[in-house]
Amino acid sequence: MTTLSQILQQTAIDLGITDTFLATGGSATTTINTSFADESEPPDEERFKNNYIFVRRDAGGAGAAPEGRWGLISAYAPSTYTITHATVSTAIAVGDEMLLVKQNNFPLYEMISAVNRGLRDLGVFPFEDTTLSTATAKT
Repeated sequence: MTTLSQILQQTAIDLGITDTFLATGGSATTTINTSFADESEPPDEERFKNNYIFVRRDAGGAGAAPEGRWGLISAYAPSTYTITHATVSTAIAVGDEMLLVKQNNFPLYEMISAVNRGLRDLGVFPFEDTTLSTATAKT
């Protein structure tokens, strides 16, 4: 089953508004990426602010939390390579695949609204409930 998080991630990737990396640590409200130090132009303090971070895949590969969660980025500390964001429910682990989504032209909540409009436009799907059964002389 496809989740809203997966739809948003793939849409952002298709729009070319993402960066991906493997976390080197973190908590439920922070993500650390020491590989930023290896970049020729490491990110400055304002680079990620007001964008979103998604946990694309958990390091264990089992789809466990916080996979699929996302949070708005509020700060970045270049001295420690730490991104501060809204909680993603459980700690970011070493090796979690992270997806940074820029909001410049495509705000996340506008993307969510577009997904909801698309779902509404699909219409109603008949669903037959086959979980109930009957038997003689039983209530």
